[in-house]
Amino acid sequence: MKTFQTIIFILFIASLSWNCKDNSQTAQIDAKVAKVMAIHDEVMPKMENLHDYSKKLGAIKATVTDKTELGHLERQIGQMDEAGELMMDWMRKFEGPAEKDSRSPEEILSYLDGQEKLITKVKNAMISSLEEGMEAFENYQKQKK
Repeated sequence: MKTFQTIIFILFIASLSWNCKDNSQTAQIDAKVAKVMAIHDEVMPKMENLHDYSKKLGAIKATVTDKTELGHLERQIGQMDEAGELMMDWMRKFEGPAEKDSRSPEEILSYLDGQEKLITKVKNAMISSLEEGMEAFENYQKQKK
């Protein structure tokens, strides 16, 4: 009987430690999802600005005759449109962990690490292209005066 109680006790302790491991991994996953989504949420509002400045530069492009300036505007508009498309593509493909996910916690964390890198690239592309687009627009506005 004492052996049976010892086995039950060992199994109980083992299940507690396994449950703690699961809770720890769940906390890591939750933290990683929060980090990835925080990056997304930081730059998503800039989508409207990207679109607006792309349209503004497009209107300026319609009035430009100098081929060098035209090329610069086309590249700038293309970069902003590409950055916006990167965000849309990332959102379409992102698969956050589900409650009954078939992936192991390690696979989920690895996936989320990759997604953090991707959304950071999207963020950098959006911010740099928007800043450059805004600067180009301001420069053309100054030239008008």
